[in-house]
Amino acid sequence: MKDKILFIVILFFISSKLVNSQPLPNKDTTILTPRNSTVNAKFFLGDDYTTFEADSIDKLYLADYPGSILIESSSKKYNCHGYAWALTENDIPVWIDGYNDLSPYWSDNSYINVNNIQNSTKIAFQVWQQPGKIDHSAVPTSDPDTIISKWANGPLMKHHINNSPWSASGYTLVYYKLNLDNISGTALICGPSNYTIPYLTPTTFITWSASDVIDIEWSGSGHTASAQPYSSTVFGYNKYITAHVKTKYIGLDEGEDIVIDLDDRTKQNIHVSNIPSNVQIHVPVEPIYGETDAMVWASSDPGDETYTWQIVGGTIVSQNGDEIIVNADCPSRRGLTLRVKAINDCGESDYISRNVAVDCSGGINPLSISPNPADTHVTLTIDLKQESPGNEQEGVYIIKIYNNTNLCILDQKITTTEFSLNTQNFTEGIYYVHLIMNNKKYIRMLTIIH
Repeated sequence: MKDKILFIVILFFISSKLVNSQPLPNKDTTILTPRNSTVNAKFFLGDDYTTFEADSIDKLYLADYPGSILIESSSKKYNCHGYAWALTENDIPVWIDGYNDLSPYWSDNSYINVNNIQNSTKIAFQVWQQPGKIDHSAVPTSDPDTIISKWANGPLMKHHINNSPWSASGYTLVYYKLNLDNISGTALICGPSNYTIPYLTPTTFITWSASDVIDIEWSGSGHTASAQPYSSTVFGYNKYITAHVKTKYIGLDEGEDIVIDLDDRTKQNIHVSNIPSNVQIHVPVEPIYGETDAMVWASSDPGDETYTWQIVGGTIVSQNGDEIIVNADCPSRRGLTLRVKAINDCGESDYISRNVAVDCSGGINPLSISPNPADTHVTLTIDLKQESPGNEQEGVYIIKIYNNTNLCILDQKITTTEFSLNTQNFTEGIYYVHLIMNNKKYIRMLTIIH
């Protein structure tokens, strides 16, 4: 009999105090939006329902709204706004006044308005034609017709959107979604670099992905990820990092995680590289011949470098990318000294040096090439006065042409001092023309441009 009387008292309490009830005693407090604006709230300080009281209230609601699912038993510690906007995000049980204190969540752009429930993370039941006056708050589920909300100082329920004391048909529903900033982080990765999205909630979590040359790692909720080149020998331009952002509701005893996809954020145009290393100077043929153009080149890791050259004992005729054309001085006693350093956006190497032997036995080079660069034809001219002054008799000469991989593509004997060569079928690039006469070798560089 006593239990029946208590149950009747509880039913009367619920019917008179359900909507917008503010249990006492309470304590004023403040909480923060994701973008750190202040929200006024209240902590409930009194005793919560006994198990019997809470169970009795739960049964009342389950009877009045069949089909609804009890998630948490009735409690005085938080209301619908406290659940939807604070408890689900920060695990803080508070009461929030929906008429006066909710607006900082959207006025500071922590949450933005979206046009349907499928894209939302919060649902505000707005009083007709009274913007900002929120009678009830809820969170969505994977089913657009089903929501989760706290029923004042009653239970936390999962229910149809029209099956609660606050039927959606009686309100203007306003949908909100966590507002995601762009990924924060550098556009140049030379080593471990951190990437994050600011203003996330504690229940938000991220999985990250990136271009193939980027190694990206994270732990826990993934609010910060560390990215670096996957090895010291890789580089790449126009690479990307993507954050796949989701949120999960907390405080549910039903054993069901409510996970909602938010948005993907991608940072484009990332340059991935490393500080230059393993710098080398390559000389295809040594010794090189004095007073003769010769090509040398540099290489380094990761491969996106430019090069600064220095030379002692000769001159730099031209530079094209990692290649230079050098001309060694004659007479040469100490040879040719080449120095180079590699530079990229991540830094620069030290200079490295290489001494190159020079053969000056040929004297002044009698071979000339015109035009140079050439397209379809080129003329080779031998100046006998340069090779052996006072003994300008013609003889037999050998012309050999090598491409830039040191493959001989022409080996021909000529008996005149002027030789016309059809280069129409030569691919564009650098070639080396060798003249052999009187047991001496002379070399000139030929450039083909079509």
